[in-house]
Amino acid sequence: MKKALLLGMAAIAILALPGVVAAQEQQTPSPMYFVFTDHVTPANAAEYEAATKELIGKIRATAPGAQLEWLAASGAGAWYLYAIPMQTMADMQTIDQNWMAAIEAAGGLGVLAPSEKLVDHTSGQLAAFRPDLSYTPSNPRMAEKEGQYRRWDYWYATPGKAQDLEAVAREFVALYQANNMDSGWRVYQAITGDELPLYIVASTGMSAADYTANDERIAAVLGDKAGVLSQKALSFTRRFETLEGSIRPDLSATGGDTMAETPEE
Repeated sequence: MKKALLLGMAAIAILALPGVVAAQEQQTPSPMYFVFTDHVTPANAAEYEAATKELIGKIRATAPGAQLEWLAASGAGAWYLYAIPMQTMADMQTIDQNWMAAIEAAGGLGVLAPSEKLVDHTSGQLAAFRPDLSYTPSNPRMAEKEGQYRRWDYWYATPGKAQDLEAVAREFVALYQANNMDSGWRVYQAITGDELPLYIVASTGMSAADYTANDERIAAVLGDKAGVLSQKALSFTRRFETLEGSIRPDLSATGGDTMAETPEE
C-alpha cells in the first residue's frame, strides 16, 4: 500500500472523461472505485503480506483510518489489488484526507516503508460502474459469502469502437435476460489511464474449478449465440487480458460493495 495511494488522483479525475462522470452524477450516483495494484516479486510475497497486515492494523487503529474501507484480492504472480469505493468525485478528496491523516496518526510516512520497499511497481486507475452494461440475475446461483474466486476481464476497445463494444455488451445482457441466466457480471469503465477506452468485466465463483464448470454450463445453455457475440466483441477490441484471484479478507477493510463483487452474489 503506497504513500501516494490517492495523492494527485483527485486532480487527474477532474480531467478524466468528464462526460462519463457527469452522466453518472446526474442520475442516482453509481459507484466509482479507485483501484490500485501492488506488483511484488514472488520471493517477497510473504514478507510483503506480513508488513501490509501490520500497516493495516496501525492505520485502522486511528480515528481517520477507521473511516477508510477497501476490499483486497490477490493472485498468482504476487499481485495485490485494492478496490476503494466512492459514490462521487467529492469522496476522492475525503478519502485522501483520511488516508494521510491516518498515516500521520499511525506514526508518519515511515510506517509505509516496510511494505513499500517490497513493491516492484504499482498500477492504478479510477473506474465507474456501468449498470447499463451489466447483468444482475433475478435468481442468483450463489450467496454472497460463497463467492471468493474473482475474475476480471480487461477489454481494451479499438479507438473509435467503444460504442460498438458497448452495444455488444447490451446484446449479452439481452441474451442472458431472455434465458433467465442465474450468473451475472458487472462492467466498469476506466476513466483514468493511458490505454483508454477500457472496460473491465468482473465475475465470480466459489473457486476456480466452480467458475470453469459454471462457464461450461452457461455455454451449453446459450450455445452458438454467446460465441457469436464474443467474436463480435473481439472484433472491436485491440487487446484482451484476464486477471484471476481470490478475495483477501485479511488484507481488507470493508463494510460494503466493491468492484470485486458481482450481482450474482
